[in-house]
Amino acid sequence: MNIRTKRTLLIAATVAALAGGLVFEAVAAASSASVGPAASPATLSLSASGQVITTPDQAFITIGVTAEDRDARGAMRRNRSAMARMIQSLAGQGVAQRAIQTSSLRLEDFRDENDRTLGAPRIKYRATNLVTVRVDDLRKLGAVVDLLVGDGANQIHGVTFDLKEPEAARDEARRKAFAELTGNAALYAQAGGYRAARLVSMNEQLDYRSRQVDYAMAAPPSPGASTAIEGGELTVRVNVSASYALVR
Repeated sequence: MNIRTKRTLLIAATVAALAGGLVFEAVAAASSASVGPAASPATLSLSASGQVITTPDQAFITIGVTAEDRDARGAMRRNRSAMARMIQSLAGQGVAQRAIQTSSLRLEDFRDENDRTLGAPRIKYRATNLVTVRVDDLRKLGAVVDLLVGDGANQIHGVTFDLKEPEAARDEARRKAFAELTGNAALYAQAGGYRAARLVSMNEQLDYRSRQVDYAMAAPPSPGASTAIEGGELTVRVNVSASYALVR
């Protein structure tokens, strides 16, 4: 092989090597482009609420007796006598024993400024017993209060209205909240030029409170008139928030 032939073969090999390198770089670049990170899908965050207004069908009233005496045993004895009459009257009205729960029991001493011994206020004792009573027939609520006052009750600490079975109202509020949520998601998706909104996650917050009415006893009810206590309305509300992925 002469010098000219060797030089021709060397040039051909160099050209082939350079061409192979260019092809490899092109393939590598194409491969790198194909495995790059995909664009994040557009997302949508929304919140909605649904509520149901209904009427209560049960009530809880906290009521009881405060009695005073010159000694602790006397105060407790007076209190116990009045409470026994109250419990008996509740049973006569069809209130089950399990619907009566003691909520406060106190015994304390105090200085009676209106009863003095040798110029100093006399030390006396005050016994207080409060029970929370569940009344399932709201039509009897006023009459029950009057009956207990007649038995010696002299403390009333408010009335709370509630639902015996709140699940039906909660589920209806949930359906309303979800309908509003999905309707708004579809509207925003269409307005933005997207084909659909796919639900990704959802959270719920239940906003339901029993209705409490302050009722402080100022004076015994008038004879022959039942104390008026009205249940009014209760609002059951469900708040939801959700995240959607928008689909082209």
